Amino acid sequence: MKSIFLTIGGVFQILLVVLHIFIFFGIASSTELGTDTKVSSHIFNAAVTVTVMFFAYISLLRKQDLLNTGFGRIVCWFIAIFYLQRGFVEALLRGFDIVNLGLCLVIAALYIIAVLPSKTEIKTI
Repeated sequence: MKSIFLTIGGVFQILLVVLHIFIFFGIASSTELGTDTKVSSHIFNAAVTVTVMFFAYISLLRKQDLLNTGFGRIVCWFIAIFYLQRGFVEALLRGFDIVNLGLCLVIAALYIIAVLPSKTEIKTI
């Protein structure tokens, strides 16, 4: 069941990679941004895109590592915190947008639920 949450999270990650690719072209074609701002925006967008691509890769192809190792669970927590922080920063910079904030909260929740111990794991401790 937990691997389903990671699969859904991975699909969201792929959709966000596609979004960031479109953002790349939007930055390039923007007439409102100055040259320095475009360069900074491209660098930031590229960094976020690569990070999200990594999250998609491990969510879709390395599920067992995420679920069955301590380091994998830490990475899941990191992904969740990344999206909580991303939602918070987006709300501060662009104002409260229920779609952006909701998406970030949903993705964070998927990874938190995936690493929470199940009832059988709690009983065996």
